[in-house]
Amino acid sequence: MSPRRRTIRSVCLSAFAAAAGAILTAGAALSADAVDEAVYRATAGRWLIAPEGGGKGCVITLSTETTIGGRRLDGTAGCKGAVPAMAEAASWDFDNEKSGIVFRDALRKRLLEVVEQETATYRQEPAGPGKALVMFPARGSMDRVPSPGDLFGEWQMRRPGGPVLCTVSLLERTAPGDQGSYTLSLARECDAGLVRLKLSTWRIEGMDLMFYSFEGDSLAFTPRAPGAYAKSEKESGKPLDLIKTK
Repeated sequence: MSPRRRTIRSVCLSAFAAAAGAILTAGAALSADAVDEAVYRATAGRWLIAPEGGGKGCVITLSTETTIGGRRLDGTAGCKGAVPAMAEAASWDFDNEKSGIVFRDALRKRLLEVVEQETATYRQEPAGPGKALVMFPARGSMDRVPSPGDLFGEWQMRRPGGPVLCTVSLLERTAPGDQGSYTLSLARECDAGLVRLKLSTWRIEGMDLMFYSFEGDSLAFTPRAPGAYAKSEKESGKPLDLIKTK
């Protein structure tokens, strides 16, 4: 074989090897970026997307069914007035670069991106004008994220369908040395079991309303509707409702 032919053959082999390497690298990247179907199933369901810190939002449903631009998205017609950015959304999918979720319209145009937070919730990034949007698992008929101003006042604890066990006042006074927390007080006639908890402060964590004592005891309530909460399923013991009265 002539030196010229050997040179041409070497160049062709090198080009082929480089192309093959690029294909393998791209394949590995696609494989690394692939999301397991179990993750889609775990994320699917009803979510509330609303302005951070208060303001009306809308409830959307993430489906596992594939469609143009990702997975099917339902319920966005109800977002037209509350969350205009979501009104034309038709699909959702994971954005692996940002560890979040991207929403697209029927033409695959990106409308909104939310990034996962430490609390397994999501927040709009970059935030648009005004309040950033946040996304939480939907709770009952709630159409907004609770804010302290919604919760100040008098509440009653009772067993479902039973008598009042305690009247609780959620005060506007901030708890000393605990940013984001407020003080609470229990009426004198409260159930002895609740009194023993020595609950003294409250705060909003995500969608939940949390009561705390300085000794480390706590009690979590999940919203069902504005002004109506139920003891979280994560808590042990009998069911307990929390209803706002004033």
